[in-house]
Amino acid sequence: MRWGIPCAALVLCVLVSAQARAQVVPSSGGAPPPGYYGPAPEPAPTTEPVSGERLALEAVGGVLGFAVGVAPAIAYLAASGSCGDVCLEPAIAAGFGTATVLGTVPAGVAIAGYLMRGNGGYGWSLLGTAVGLVAGWAIAFVGAALDLDSGPRLAFTLTSTTLLSVTGGIVGYELSSD
Repeated sequence: MRWGIPCAALVLCVLVSAQARAQVVPSSGGAPPPGYYGPAPEPAPTTEPVSGERLALEAVGGVLGFAVGVAPAIAYLAASGSCGDVCLEPAIAAGFGTATVLGTVPAGVAIAGYLMRGNGGYGWSLLGTAVGLVAGWAIAFVGAALDLDSGPRLAFTLTSTTLLSVTGGIVGYELSSD
């Protein structure tokens, strides 16, 4: 008997709330039930359409991100000097540069896009940057097969990886935008 009244009150509350939820708006011009305000309005878009200014700023952000990512690798190569028979410095620098570029290029693109009222995703920009970087490295390996001198080979590698990673980051960011 001690729990009988609270349990009965709880069952009554559940039944009343189920009854209130089951009310449907009449379809033939009748008044809606109290508390019904109709469907929620569509939210206003928070993003602006893609513009040339936004793409240019995203490109600048991506190139700055690339420069920040590659600078330590180039500094490492410059400080390491000449190699002996087995030279691992270029491979170490390439790995370090690739890892930092994968973090800095999408960040530069995403921050620049956000500043211009874009709402793309950093993750998609990262994916686009990775795809562009792989394509840039593939082109760089073709350049290495052409047996260029070290100066033009480095410029060829930096140009192909910069252009394709930044372009991939921008494409990934913009495709993920609303």
